[in-house]
Amino acid sequence: MFSLERGRPVRPSLAGVVVLAVAFSCVAQTSRVAGAIQGSVVDQTGSAVAGAIATLRNQGTNQTRTASTNAEGFFRVGELPVGQYDFAWNHPAFPHT
Repeated sequence: MFSLERGRPVRPSLAGVVVLAVAFSCVAQTSRVAGAIQGSVVDQTGSAVAGAIATLRNQGTNQTRTASTNAEGFFRVGELPVGQYDFAWNHPAFPHT
């Protein structure tokens, strides 16, 4: 792919550059591992709790991410690094998490 001759500049062929770009792109995509956690918040009667704040805390890094529940009580937090998470939720009408 590359020519190394004394006194001549190294000039990769166009095909060689494209192959390298594709190889680096694949490595970058496969080295990124993430997931998502989703669920629903409901009260004791099974009714959806809209507007609740779901909090996820990564046990290894102590970083937190939050999401609000929609009208059906559903939340989703994406692009989470792999790890173990603690879950809590809070809502003004329900002071417990």
